[in-house]
Amino acid sequence: MITVSDEKIRELRAAIDADKSGGGLALQALEGLGAVRDDRAIRHIHAVSVKARGKLKKRAEQILVEVCRVRGLSQDELEDRIVPMLGLDENGTMVLDYGARHFTVGFDELLRPFVRDAAGMRLATLPHANHSDDDAAKAEAAAAKWKLLKHDVQAIGGEQSHRLERAMCDERHWTAVAFATFLVKHPLLGHLARRLVYAANGKAFRVAEDGSYADENDAAVTLDENARMVIVHPATLDDATRAKWQQILADYQVMQPFAQMSREIITLAPEEMSGTITKRWEGTHVKGGAFFGLRGRGWDCGYGVTKRLDKSAYATLNVQPGIYSLARTPEDQTVGTLVVAGKTFSALPPIARAEMLRDVEILCHSVAVTTS
Repeated sequence: MITVSDEKIRELRAAIDADKSGGGLALQALEGLGAVRDDRAIRHIHAVSVKARGKLKKRAEQILVEVCRVRGLSQDELEDRIVPMLGLDENGTMVLDYGARHFTVGFDELLRPFVRDAAGMRLATLPHANHSDDDAAKAEAAAAKWKLLKHDVQAIGGEQSHRLERAMCDERHWTAVAFATFLVKHPLLGHLARRLVYAANGKAFRVAEDGSYADENDAAVTLDENARMVIVHPATLDDATRAKWQQILADYQVMQPFAQMSREIITLAPEEMSGTITKRWEGTHVKGGAFFGLRGRGWDCGYGVTKRLDKSAYATLNVQPGIYSLARTPEDQTVGTLVVAGKTFSALPPIARAEMLRDVEILCHSVAVTTS
């Protein structure tokens, strides 16, 4: 492992982003990060593995597989460990010292930073130095810290929100210790952790502002050290329980980082549930570019539009005139039937079924082509 400065890490990542072709220069910079292999570098390599395409994506994934092997971790476990703390204290805050004045950094539901003054008033931005009272050198250093924090969190916030949403859909488990260490007590992720609903061995709970756990009746919850934690998917809750959690979040003015308790749950008719075909969206006209969004939610649009649902079932969304590649934006499509092979709709895992139907609902109704 090579030791390099933060500035060099940033330069290597910038070189990757600047090479839009993902060619030789980007690959060389990626290899440079791969030679470092500390958590700072691995975080950027992981981001490249998610966002890039072709050889650059493949090489980033190869490096991550090797890092996981050496460290004895799964990729999920590695991702937990490379979330940076960004100089935040144990309470997930940062004090910006102007000498005469102090400002405290906070974060909203999407991890976007903001500042409060000594009276707790939220400000639109970090104020300029007051030359008659503030220490000029301290104010300049504070402004530099603020600028760097905003830059780093801009990339990290959306990335981590998406990662936790994916964990919910994949039914990823944490041990009680890992849950507390890498989510609840993490100075940055803790801000997101307090905005979600979890379950331990089937018992739903949330993380309160003080870090304690509470159920839907606001009663204290104690986690067994052997418990396995998941982020609750609303498809696993009945309507009454889901509504109760929605009310609790509203009462505490909690805005979630992604649609969890408010997530759309599409209901099929009983005769559709017992079968393998639905015509719910048949005839809907959709812009070709909208199919790029499906790819980010686990659909393969390379030849047809398909999604693996579990080990024995997959879905096919029939469209005309058809999609055979997303190398460039396909022409607009007319949606036909949604067909499941391997199982009936009712036999599918509830979360897999809910996400598949939600994907198609979003595709067909968020960006439908306007027809005269």
